[in-house]
Amino acid sequence: MKKVYLAGAMEFAHDGGIGWRQEFAGWLAERLGHGVLDPTVFEHDQLSDEERNSIKGLKSQRRFDEVRRLASRIVHYDARLLLEQSDYVVCLWNEATQLGCGTAGEITLACWAGKPVHLLLDYPDERASTWMIGCTTTIHHDWDDLKRTLIQHYASTP
Repeated sequence: MKKVYLAGAMEFAHDGGIGWRQEFAGWLAERLGHGVLDPTVFEHDQLSDEERNSIKGLKSQRRFDEVRRLASRIVHYDARLLLEQSDYVVCLWNEATQLGCGTAGEITLACWAGKPVHLLLDYPDERASTWMIGCTTTIHHDWDDLKRTLIQHYASTP
């Protein structure tokens, strides 16, 4: 079974990036039979609720060594998931994504590893990062177009 890594904003997304991933995971399983690697789920395996809730305060207190200690666990775990377990990446790039850097790092890793990156650009084209565009395999402006492309690329592959 193919596995897709779902990249996109979490830290600055209004719902932590959970909503679109849950909805899209259902479509991927139903329509393509693909498994999903969802970092919003795996983050809970890496940090306790107390640790996760402490990060904002630690940043405001400039306790970056402690933030680094916590964040590096997530960074390393997510990078291993993406590099070792995913077949391709679907990325939602929007305003919230621009505020962080994890998504840019994830699609850069995927590009470097030769994994296809299918990007949904929910952001003005002229403000899209040139680097980000360079990491992609396909770029889409709506979910239906993205889904059509995924069906074309993956519907008949195991």
